[in-house]
Amino acid sequence: MQMIKDIKVPGLAEDTNQKLLDDYHFNPENYLISILSRAVAHKQDILVSLTSGEELVVLPSRGDFFCNVDNMEAFCLLNIKAFKVKTLTPSDCDAYIKDGQNGRNLDELLWQTSYYASQGRLIKGCMREDVIEISNWPNLTRLPCPTSAMSITALLTRYPTSITLASRILNVPIEDMFRFYSAAFSSGFAVVKNRESKTPELKPHPGNNMLGKLLSRVLNL
Repeated sequence: MQMIKDIKVPGLAEDTNQKLLDDYHFNPENYLISILSRAVAHKQDILVSLTSGEELVVLPSRGDFFCNVDNMEAFCLLNIKAFKVKTLTPSDCDAYIKDGQNGRNLDELLWQTSYYASQGRLIKGCMREDVIEISNWPNLTRLPCPTSAMSITALLTRYPTSITLASRILNVPIEDMFRFYSAAFSSGFAVVKNRESKTPELKPHPGNNMLGKLLSRVLNL
């Protein structure tokens, strides 16, 4: 059985489209964050799993998730091809929610996946010149973040500032700013103030009964 420790984590130079991007960007389409973004955009409840048995139950319909992952950082760094995605029906979701158990906030998962995938780079679609504002305080005690995260949040909550200027004001390495901005943007905490931020069109995950519906149509012709 293939375990998470046996799956090769892609290095910076191994991103599929890295040559097409600026040096300081990473392509989210290569990572778990792409799977989650598609599910959130279309409010699809999904199960994301590995052959090892580790899995995430992601429920945008409820705004939470359930996690059975040993090493979240390694999980988030895997290439997207390592994951199996299954769309869930309401009855499927009920099977994962036992005894009225509450999941963890979905914003937390979106933050983690983008923060870990960053590795000091900025998510594609964001720019180092962006002037950003933090609209709400993230729960930094529960999230992976640089040691300067409190100072960064305090500054950007009160004074919208460009990433490069904030780095100089706070004497924070630009790589830490990229990690923070990538995570805050993906989880909805960061608002771009100096330009219109375009949301890419994301296709929904295919439903598991798609083949059945197609066969039904063929038989009824």
